[in-house]
Amino acid sequence: MYGAWMCLRQFNAKTRRKWKRSSGTAERNRTSSRKNGDVYIIYTSDVHCGVDQFMKLVEMAEFPIICCNFNKQGKLVCAPYIIKEAAGIKIAFVGVTTPKTITASTPKFFQDEKGEYIYDFMQDETGGKLYQAVQDAVDAARADGADYVYLLAHLGNEMVCSPWTYADVVSNTNGIDVVLDGHSHDTEQVVMKNKDGKSVPRSACGTNKYFFHKKGPF
Repeated sequence: MYGAWMCLRQFNAKTRRKWKRSSGTAERNRTSSRKNGDVYIIYTSDVHCGVDQFMKLVEMAEFPIICCNFNKQGKLVCAPYIIKEAAGIKIAFVGVTTPKTITASTPKFFQDEKGEYIYDFMQDETGGKLYQAVQDAVDAARADGADYVYLLAHLGNEMVCSPWTYADVVSNTNGIDVVLDGHSHDTEQVVMKNKDGKSVPRSACGTNKYFFHKKGPF
């Protein structure tokens, strides 16, 4: 099992706009997409085609899409985490997407016909809601038997995204073993301290949408 590889991918709904052309095209893309990754997370460009269209793609997807902080009217749209097992080791992947998505995209996509927000990414000025969402997912994954917890994040390191950067999240949570991050298109490899003072490595893939690693802990 340690010779097998797992693909962790950021879901790219934007490039799947052609799904809406025909049911045949959609079916072909569903099949090919299923082969392209083991775990997917949401990233900002996914909702550039509109949240309604994105939700259709989520329903059609034959692969796991995870996000612990994307809500519709107070309920999670996707599962917050998934556990994969390799060589007897249970690895939980927790998905999180920057709340900056709402303003980086088109705000009206997240509103109803009255202009009221029905979708959110658990954003607030302190970052507390996001930290709690991540912590709840991590704790639930541990309670579900995970030996390791990887945070699959689309948070980044840009100050404009504060208080929702990866550094903000790591320093305000515990129980995360590794952070695999995107959004800011950097390739920064750092070790952060969580709120308990324990080291947490953070790796970013630059402009690549994929993380590949062996099916075992780092």
